[in-house]
Amino acid sequence: YDVLEDFGCWPSMYNTLPMYILIYGPLITVCAISFVYCVLSIRAFLRRRSDFNEFLRSASIGMSSTRYIRLMAIAGVEVLIGLPTSLYVLISTLKSIGVARYISWEDTHSHFSRVRFYPLILLKAQHNGLVGTLEFSRWSFVFISFIFFALFGFVDEAKRNYKRAFNTLVRPFGIKPLTSGSTQY
Repeated sequence: YDVLEDFGCWPSMYNTLPMYILIYGPLITVCAISFVYCVLSIRAFLRRRSDFNEFLRSASIGMSSTRYIRLMAIAGVEVLIGLPTSLYVLISTLKSIGVARYISWEDTHSHFSRVRFYPLILLKAQHNGLVGTLEFSRWSFVFISFIFFALFGFVDEAKRNYKRAFNTLVRPFGIKPLTSGSTQY
């Protein structure tokens, strides 16, 4: 790994053709397959919405149509963000660093235990767009987490779980548990 100023530890990958095949290949393939399945699922859902609602009413699977729509929304957001992000990182890596010639397994793994330290000024000066790519990859997880919480964090089931966790935490201190109609906290 390398240590990048303002970013911390970062995986160090030898920028050769096998890296693109082994690291980015599966990532982009899975994102592309997810994209296709997401589009097909949304299309099928929109075509057969009444059949789907009837199935949910008759089956005892514990799934409501709003929960299904929230699951589809989070899958759609992941697909809409995952594939473009993966492609962006792939293309920016190719543009900023370029592909090194693969020499041998021994050359690739020589100095494997060495940890390099890169100051921010060096990152900004030598690699066009690298700092932006690092920031984007770092903050995209936070963005997706907020979207996930917005979709699932305010539903009744989540509120019941928050109340149960709160009651479990305060019970050892002698505080009375919250009841469903209580507003004392």
